[in-house]
Amino acid sequence: VEQTQVLDIGVLLALARQSTRLLATWTAGGAIVFLALSLLAPDRYTATASFLPQSQSDASQSGLRALAGQFGINVGGATSQQSPDLYAELLVQSAFLKRVAAAIQAADEQTEQNLLSVLRVDTADVPPGGVPEAIARRLGKALSVSVSRKSGVVLLNVKTRDREVSLALLK
Repeated sequence: VEQTQVLDIGVLLALARQSTRLLATWTAGGAIVFLALSLLAPDRYTATASFLPQSQSDASQSGLRALAGQFGINVGGATSQQSPDLYAELLVQSAFLKRVAAAIQAADEQTEQNLLSVLRVDTADVPPGGVPEAIARRLGKALSVSVSRKSGVVLLNVKTRDREVSLALLK
């Protein structure tokens, strides 16, 4: 003998009415927690740049190759075509980031202090002469590099707490 239970629409509506207060309470509580977290979280600014590595011909140099050359890094011969992955790896290498940090440090003291503050580098914990390395470590965390497999475009993102610093680091 098979028994069938029938759900009455009135029972379902009564259950929904009883749960409305609980649902509203949880929704309001979640909204308050989300609002508090969003107000307490520091602002983050992301500056983005992208480039397409050029194939080399004659004695011309691509912009990134010239940039790397300014920091004393040789990325290969002028007649070869380099993979976009090489450029992406170059941008996150510790040696490259240290040279960028040293150039920033040499620019002017105000720029260096602003960068130290934004990147949260505590100079009290840094040994003498170790500021470029500490900056480079933090730059490595602020910088993300990706390569589009389809187009070969290299995409750089710099995310910091200061809009001007994010932009300046990409220049």
